[in-house]
Amino acid sequence: MTAFYFGAGAGFFYVLGVLFQGLDLRGKEQNHKYRVWGLCIGAVLLHSVWLYRQVFIAEGVHLGLYNIFSLISWQVVILVLLGSVYAQLENLLILAAPVAVLSIVLAMLPNEAYQPRQLIDTGIALHILVSILAYSVLSLAAVQALLLAFQNRQLKQRHLGGVISTLPPIEKMESLLFVMIWMGVVLLSGAIISGYLYLDDMFAQHVVHKTVLTLISWVVFMILLWGRHQLGWRGVVAIRWTWVGFSILMVAFLGSKLVVEIVL
Repeated sequence: MTAFYFGAGAGFFYVLGVLFQGLDLRGKEQNHKYRVWGLCIGAVLLHSVWLYRQVFIAEGVHLGLYNIFSLISWQVVILVLLGSVYAQLENLLILAAPVAVLSIVLAMLPNEAYQPRQLIDTGIALHILVSILAYSVLSLAAVQALLLAFQNRQLKQRHLGGVISTLPPIEKMESLLFVMIWMGVVLLSGAIISGYLYLDDMFAQHVVHKTVLTLISWVVFMILLWGRHQLGWRGVVAIRWTWVGFSILMVAFLGSKLVVEIVL
């Protein structure tokens, strides 16, 4: 069976899961939780096989922009499912699953600008994995911040029905956001340290922008955590700082690959 069918099957299951999740969020027949879980788990399994076939090809290891994007979206869905066991994160699937579908579609497009690597050193592989996981967790935090902003706005306008009624209390939403940020910062710190240990030169010309932007993003998130602890930052302030940090990290992580592989 070709990789295409695994990708198409994953996309189909993701779409079905989102449709059932949408019905639950609209308050219609709120009994689709296990269907959503089953469909998304099936999608993740198919997505896993598809990613394996996309990344490990005959020419080497293919970590081009679209494959990286798909790997991140796959991890985000897994994090949402795992987080749903301990907290009410399943609502994030309404955003995470469509992004996963988009990533699969994009990764099916030809990308001749990226040349697969024949061999990746163990240390560099560790750095790549920790970096991707850090980006995935902070992506989830950005989605949580977006949902928190929507919830905050609806509450201020006294719209208490519909989707808002299915969300946890705003205090719990904020607590979950900062748990994600703490996890993401720890992983991002690990990515920076592993890069220092295993990369030949983190400030070489072809990676200096990525290193500097990553360090700036790390500082932004650390300021946010300090502000939360010392000044009690919450609400709009926390949301804005989260999105500033994530936006800088997104440019650092994907911006250069976008320019090299797509624009140029």
